[in-house]
Amino acid sequence: MARQYLAMQTQDAAVRMAPRDESTPAEVLSSFDGVGLPSLNENHVLLSGNPAPLDRTASDLAEFMLEQKLLSNAPALKDLTDNHFLPETKR
Repeated sequence: MARQYLAMQTQDAAVRMAPRDESTPAEVLSSFDGVGLPSLNENHVLLSGNPAPLDRTASDLAEFMLEQKLLSNAPALKDLTDNHFLPETKR
């Protein structure tokens, strides 16, 4: 998996990703600072439920951005998340 490769072979992964967005390996690595890459189990949690936690977060963010005049209209968030494409987790 790409996520595992990035964790285990960080420098090589950065070298391979850099040409894609015309950046340097150092820029690739710094772009991941503070970014969490959820595991399969975490994805199931974030994308499951009604509403899913990620749906609630997106709604809260959209509301805040509207209040701050960063958005002129509310984005369409219906059907934003879908956990059906995720493989089953190992139990």
